[in-house]
Amino acid sequence: MHKRSHLPGNQREHRGCRHRCRDAAAVTSLLLACVAPAAAQDEGRVGLTMGFPAAIGFEFQVSRHIALRPEVTFSRYAYQPPEIEYTGWGIGVGLSVPLYLHETDRFAAYVAPRLSFSRAVDFWPASDMPAADVTADSYQVAGSFGATCALGRRLSLYGDLGVAYTFLRGSVHWYYHSVWKVKSWEPRVSVGAILYL
Repeated sequence: MHKRSHLPGNQREHRGCRHRCRDAAAVTSLLLACVAPAAAQDEGRVGLTMGFPAAIGFEFQVSRHIALRPEVTFSRYAYQPPEIEYTGWGIGVGLSVPLYLHETDRFAAYVAPRLSFSRAVDFWPASDMPAADVTADSYQVAGSFGATCALGRRLSLYGDLGVAYTFLRGSVHWYYHSVWKVKSWEPRVSVGAILYL
């Protein structure tokens, strides 16, 4: 699965809003499903993480109340100048730091600051138009409220719901050359699983 990001000129604002609302509903359902009492966070515990938007990484429990969650992310981008659409893929890195506030036998609630960077460089046209040289760098700072729900000793589900500030800088070399900068606030939703080793 992938996250679809919109560069200037893209006309899919309403579709993106529907996707964000659907993702928010999924996280809310996860949190409600886990109100049954999360496993105590064991110091030194390590787990592999797989999440949506598309990301893979690991979680390391630094202490009972602090964890590190680095990850590699994959994104799909779209650039749409007049009459043609270019799509491409990007890769990035991110780091979340869950700070656990409350835990029971199965449920743990946390807040998590997050930093991330991603770059998209590989764009191709949707028709027989010439390829465009498009690059886009995205820097993001986010904060969220989240929870984990233990399904067993080695497997947990997690969900985050918060807000993110994104700075996007891009350039395009096509029949013309242009550079743009975009700053935006947007909701951030993520869900995933942790497989403890």
